[in-house]
Amino acid sequence: MTQVFISHSDSAGDKKFVQKLIAALSGIGITSSDMLSESDVLLLVISKDSMASSDVRAEWQQFYNAQKPIIHLQREITSVPTELMQGHFAKVDFVHSDFEASFDRLSQIIHHHSAGDLAASQSISPYIDFLDYLIEITKPEQILSFKTSEVVQIRAAYLLECNAEGTLTSDEKRELDEFLEYDRLVSLLKAKARRALKQA
Repeated sequence: MTQVFISHSDSAGDKKFVQKLIAALSGIGITSSDMLSESDVLLLVISKDSMASSDVRAEWQQFYNAQKPIIHLQREITSVPTELMQGHFAKVDFVHSDFEASFDRLSQIIHHHSAGDLAASQSISPYIDFLDYLIEITKPEQILSFKTSEVVQIRAAYLLECNAEGTLTSDEKRELDEFLEYDRLVSLLKAKARRALKQA
């Protein structure tokens, strides 16, 4: 069984989040360890307080230097040290998604680690990190004001109609798949923007 260590600050917000997290982990048969050296995975709570904590820094640096898996649990939008921005870290967004949905993703990542394939877990949601970055550097109002061009809308409508009629060519099928992926990403980005506005 994978042993996880939860690194967090002593702030009330972090403690409340971690209590909820421990209860959820217990529900899927995972207990958090109090021994950093004996843990397989570090769950690093990303918050303003945790990123300012020297204790938290010491904990994640120990895992970083040992090249052991660190999973970012984004509780707040804040800057992180350069080391944590480099490499291939799994990241779970608890800011723009509700706790249950985010925890589902976390449990999948931990499951992949148990199977010896933490890196493969990145494919669960391949664009999330980039979308989170866009939210951080762009005003939510700008994202919500974005509209797909009329040309693209007309082409997408044509492909959807052909698909319904069963007349799509193989090239058009690939094109439609790209349109659908594009629509999914734009919808997800706007949902994140709306949540950011509410929390502002």
